[in-house]
Amino acid sequence: MGGKDQKFKGAEALVRWNHPTYGLLTPDEFIQLFEIHHLIGRLDLYVFEEVCQIIKCWESLNQLKVPISVNLSRVAIKSNDFNALNQIFELKQKYDIPDFSIKVETTESIMSEKTDLPLVKQFIQLMHMHGISISMDDFGKGYSSLSILKEIDVDAIKLDCSFFINENENT
Repeated sequence: MGGKDQKFKGAEALVRWNHPTYGLLTPDEFIQLFEIHHLIGRLDLYVFEEVCQIIKCWESLNQLKVPISVNLSRVAIKSNDFNALNQIFELKQKYDIPDFSIKVETTESIMSEKTDLPLVKQFIQLMHMHGISISMDDFGKGYSSLSILKEIDVDAIKLDCSFFINENENT
C-alpha cells in the first residue's frame, strides 16, 4: 500500500517450491539448482504465464488492477538467444495483457561485467517496446555503481536491504 490514500500500487509474484521432503523452499534455496540443471527458463515462463492468467482473471471480474512484478533470471537475459524473451512476448499477446501491467524484475547481477552493457540495453529496449516495465531488484547487493544507472533505462530501482541495516549498531 502506499501513501495517504492507502491504495495498492503494485504486487509481486514470488515463487516457492513445496518440496515433498524439505517442505516450503525459498528461491535462495533452489534457484541455483534450477540454473545448474537448465530449468530456470521453464520456471521463468511458468511464473510469467501464471501472472498473465491472474491479470486476465482480474480484468474479466473488473477487480483491482495493479502492475504485477515478475522476476526474470539472468540466464534468460544474458543468453544471446532471445528465444525466451520471444516466448514472454507471445504469452503477453496470447492473454491480451495491457501494456505496463507487468513489470519484469532483474538483479544487478545481469551487469556483472562492463561487456554485458550492450546486451542489457537491448533487453531493456525490447521489453519497453513490448509494453513491459523493468525494475532492478536488490541494487547494492553486489558491486553496484550509480554510474551504471545512467547507462540503463530501468523504470524502477529496488535497493537491497543492506542499505538500511547498520551492521555496526551493536558494537
